[in-house]
Amino acid sequence: MFKSVEDVLRLEKPIHKIRKTSFTYVVKMEEDFECQTMEGLVTGKSGDYLAVGVMGEVYPIAKEVFDLSYEIVNQDVYVVTVGDTKYLTSKV
Repeated sequence: MFKSVEDVLRLEKPIHKIRKTSFTYVVKMEEDFECQTMEGLVTGKSGDYLAVGVMGEVYPIAKEVFDLSYEIVNQDVYVVTVGDTKYLTSKV
């Protein structure tokens, strides 16, 4: 089981720096909330972000993590429907 950076370093394998090439869409929440993630029911606090991933999955991002890891890119967001599924995109 991996719990920390030290656990990863013990692998003695190359570590690669990566950058995501897709957008994650977020809403800053003003009250505590719950969301059904792929791992189960998860709670978020007021000030955290509710994120929508590339496959339409939802999950919370703690404000502290968001502030260290993300920046807001101001672009228009569009809703695209494919069959019965709605997706968010910045391209139409």
